[in-house]
Amino acid sequence: MRNLKLLFVFAGFCLVFSCSDEEILDRKEDKITGTWYFDKAFYKTDHALFRTNVIEDYAGDFITFYPDYTAIYEDRSLNAVFDGDWSLFLDRYDDGEKIFTMEMIFYDYVNRSDFVYFGEMTRISRNNITLKVRDDRGEYTFKLDKLN
Repeated sequence: MRNLKLLFVFAGFCLVFSCSDEEILDRKEDKITGTWYFDKAFYKTDHALFRTNVIEDYAGDFITFYPDYTAIYEDRSLNAVFDGDWSLFLDRYDDGEKIFTMEMIFYDYVNRSDFVYFGEMTRISRNNITLKVRDDRGEYTFKLDKLN
């Protein structure tokens, strides 16, 4: 009986830890779909000691991620809505580390331009996302919370 229990524990362990990258991405993408608001936003320039709170630039903004990889960005300060697309990527390294990166592209049809967020997702749960995005001078850290 004890050997049977050990066999079930081992089989469960193998099932949990033998997921393919595609299965892992599917589960993370399922968590991302929905509407999110900016809870916190910081910016730290390269070589700076401290980061700056920039939430006032994003307060009241929402991003909705749809399962078909389209998205909508609602910018409260501009009173504008931007259509876009999103993608999630998984990089796996030799030491077993997994890094999720996300790309979001939103289209500004009025000014005929687009804006892109590409960065590492350091936290992905059903209720919170933390995204680190680099630009030419530093790094943004965004904490998004899901609307219920």
